[in-house]
Formats: sequence, structure tokens, C-alpha cells
Amino acid sequence: MNTNEKKEFKKLVDWILKGDWKDMDSFNPFLKEDFITKKAEEYAELLNTVETYDQLKESGFSWEGPGDDLTKLPSSKTETYRYMVPQLYSGDVENAVLTLCLLNPGVSSKDQEKSAIEEFEMFKKEGKINAEVIKKFSFNKKNMVYRELFKDKYYYGKEISGNKDLNECYYTKKYFAPLFVPDKDEDFWKTAKEIISSYDSKDLEIKTDELKIANLDLTPYRSKNYSASKLLVESQASTRFVIALIIKKILEHQLVNEGSETQPWFVIRSFENGMKGNWEKSIEAFLALEVDNEVTVQSVILRELGIKKSDETTDSKDLMDLIKQYILPFSSQSASVSKNNLTSYNANKAKFEKIYTLDKSLTDDQKEQNEKVKGTYPTLCTKANFFEKSKN
Repeated sequence: MNTNEKKEFKKLVDWILKGDWKDMDSFNPFLKEDFITKKAEEYAELLNTVETYDQLKESGFSWEGPGDDLTKLPSSKTETYRYMVPQLYSGDVENAVLTLCLLNPGVSSKDQEKSAIEEFEMFKKEGKINAEVIKKFSFNKKNMVYRELFKDKYYYGKEISGNKDLNECYYTKKYFAPLFVPDKDEDFWKTAKEIISSYDSKDLEIKTDELKIANLDLTPYRSKNYSASKLLVESQASTRFVIALIIKKILEHQLVNEGSETQPWFVIRSFENGMKGNWEKSIEAFLALEVDNEVTVQSVILRELGIKKSDETTDSKDLMDLIKQYILPFSSQSASVSKNNLTSYNANKAKFEKIYTLDKSLTDDQKEQNEKVKGTYPTLCTKANFFEKSKN
């Protein structure tokens, strides 16, 4: 980091410790110097003037954000980094109880250029595209399930004419389908489609909007395959920002909401599973960064927590042990957010199951709706309260 970036980083750490969530946007690198608006306007203008994807490339356009360096990313010449709209986060990060943490947003095809062309043509098909539409694809407080199920309304302002083709809902299908189905059900997607399709679209919109879920990506730039390293923490402001969001939520639970059963959870595919994954290495690297005069982030946070280190030369293990209390890794290659697939830490599993268990007391209206979906499925209304504090 250069001198200016170090100053900004110190402010970011101060915000983690004592700042208000209402100031979150001031630390979002995509909002620095009105970057996202200017870039979205530039991209929208290109979409409305150029005829081909090759012309887009020739324009020299790039989505590289302030404080980021695309040349430091794996396979840095990947076209999708530059030409596909990046995705920093989705959902209400402050209030989400479960946050799905992925490496980076993917693309639809193994052929990187094909994916970039498909997105270009998707926007072109919609006709005149404005900057506000583009910005909604980058980051917003609507959770990913809502964004997918109500894409046409949310992005393009179209009236809801019925439930969306669910096979197009990548995140809902791959990760979040278990939110809609009974715990015992194993064919999550088949059952989720039946339940979702049974709901009136207006009611479905309200219920999915209530889900307390969010998504974070270690880097916002799109590609098919991705393998990161801790180098990203030093070279990418966007990576530092999303890690800061995780640590702030954990510290708030420790310092402000200590004892609350509804703690934040972060679902990460690999975390201390014999070989450290990219998220774990990146968080450790973040904690090792210097804030001021050789004082690390780890030292500043430990001081705030009142934890005394026995040896000032020890590494970040103390704080990482605390962070792991909030992590739920996948226990299999399956990426579904289901109770049985989030079992790596026994202590965490017990705490998670306590909030995962559904409140079975349904109102008469809910029972009637339950009968419409084969009688045995929990209603989506109940599932929308899925992450509320257990009443048991």
C-alpha cells in the first residue's frame, strides 16, 4: 500500500473498532470519488453506442476500482475482470445473520470471452440501459435470492407477471434452496421449486425480501476459475473492505451484543480443513497488516477486546481462534447452505442448530398455505423468519 492507502486503511480499522454502520459506504472503494456512478455511466454510454463486444474492448474500458490492481489477480489478463460488472456484495450486510463468503463472482461459460459477450448482449437486449441499472448489479442491500427471483422488476422496473424461471436462479439453486425446504428433505432444489412456485408472486416477493442473508466475495471481479493468495490483501482495497465487514460484525457481537443467541455466521467452503483456504489466509494477512508504527491490526483489536497476549511476538492465532467461532465451513463438495452440510465445528454446529430449528407454531393462515404445498412443508413465511432468534 502507498502512503495514502495506508492512511485510508487506518481509518478503516478505526471504523471496524468504533465506527457506525451508517458510515459503511464511505469505506466502500467503489464509492470513492463517485467511482461506481462514473463507471456505470461510462459503461451505459458504451452499451448504448457500440454495436459489438469487440468495440467495447477497443474502447479501453475497465472496471478496475480505486485501490485495486487487476494485474495482481490470478490470470490477470482474464477479460471478464475488465468487462463484466463486478459484484462486491449483496444483501443487508449489517443485519444479515448468515453471510455466504465466496472467492469471486463466477461466469456462465468456461469460455471467458463468451461469458463477457453474453453479459454485453444481455444488456443490449434490454434497450437503453442507464447507470442506475448497472450499479444494482455491483452491490446493493437486496439479498441474492430476491435479486434472482425478481430480477426483471428489481433491475429493469418491469411488472411482476409470475414467478421467474427458477432454473436461471444460480445462487438460489446452488446455495440457498435449503432455506425453502424441510430439514429432512434431501432433494433441495426439486422441493424448493415446488414450494416457490406455489406462492403468489407478490407474497413471495415480500417473504424473500425478509431473508436475513448476504453474500460477500473476496474479490469482486468475475472469472470462471479463481485461485487467490494473501497478496490480494495488500494489493486490493476491495478485499480489505469485505474482510473488514466480517471482522466488524464479529467484534460487535463480542463487544456490544455479547450473549445474544442470534450471532452472525459466515459460511466459507474451506477453513482450516487440513490446508488453509483463501479466505483463511486472507483474513490472517489482513490481521498482520500494520496500522501505525509497526502496530498490527491484530494488536489493535486484541487491545480493544481486552485480551492480553503472553508474547508480543506471537502470530494471529489468538484472534483467529475467536473468528473461527463464527465460521461454518461446508462439510462436503456440495455448496448448499443446509444444516447437515455445515458441520465442521462441533461447538458451532450446536449453536447453529439452535437458530436453524424452525418455529413449528403456525397461524391458521399459514397452516392453510401449508396444505397447499403438500401439507408437510414449512411455509415460506416461517422460512423467512429462519434466522430469527430461537423461541425455544
